[in-house]
Amino acid sequence: MLWGSMLSGHCFLYEPSRTFVDVASATCATGRTPSAYNYRYFTSRRCCRRDPNARQLTLIQTQAKRERHMRSAALAENLSLGIDCGTSGARSIVIDGDRKIVFETEATFDKLQSEDWVAPWTRALLHLLKQLPQDIKDQITSLCIDGTSSTALLVDSKRGDILAPTKIYNEDQGSEPLAAIKEIAPEWHCARGSTSTLAKLLDWHFKGLWQQAKADGYSPVLLHHADWLASLLTDRRDTSDWNNTLKLGYDPEAEQWPPWLLSQVCCRLGF
Repeated sequence: MLWGSMLSGHCFLYEPSRTFVDVASATCATGRTPSAYNYRYFTSRRCCRRDPNARQLTLIQTQAKRERHMRSAALAENLSLGIDCGTSGARSIVIDGDRKIVFETEATFDKLQSEDWVAPWTRALLHLLKQLPQDIKDQITSLCIDGTSSTALLVDSKRGDILAPTKIYNEDQGSEPLAAIKEIAPEWHCARGSTSTLAKLLDWHFKGLWQQAKADGYSPVLLHHADWLASLLTDRRDTSDWNNTLKLGYDPEAEQWPPWLLSQVCCRLGF
């Protein structure tokens, strides 16, 4: 599998899948997530409506099949899917090798007051993927997922369970994490802020949330917004990109975590 860097998101190529999972039975928000590297596991829509006249139904199916073949023949190159998960909704765009838009759709977040953000994010992601016509799904070979920078989740690295309420990109973490950051981070660093990802990590640390999760038998790890969305498709929670990790303290020039961060106890979260 090829992973790359995109703006606050993931870009990777899919390998052929040997496992097909029905979305209707998949539990992405809690518990185990579907592990597959091909969009074929998403349930396709029926191309026609039922008709009591069997002959008419056959003609409709034949016409729909012919249209799919004609559209597939017109797509000369492999397609790329981009998914942008923002603050109030998500959208997807499929482009060909000439960057021409082949298909696009969108979804709004229907968040209930009593639920965490992971639930509406999951529903929106699955909605976007279900809207893709089957012939377009068959030709998608690469995917880029974009999320809001500095949105952080505390997740079990093995099962994907959410271990603490999601911290949104603009959520102020207060004076204690900020004071701790100023003691260790360089003055010029973008992690020096009360809404940075590092501030969110330190807040979990000071409140003992990741320590308690570990004591309960979990393997806590910090995931950014785009990391978590990608994990729903890959079942991997060990990969990020340097655009997202900037506000956590990553050094993109040296391509490594700086010594001033690695010396901190909170680095036990796995980065």
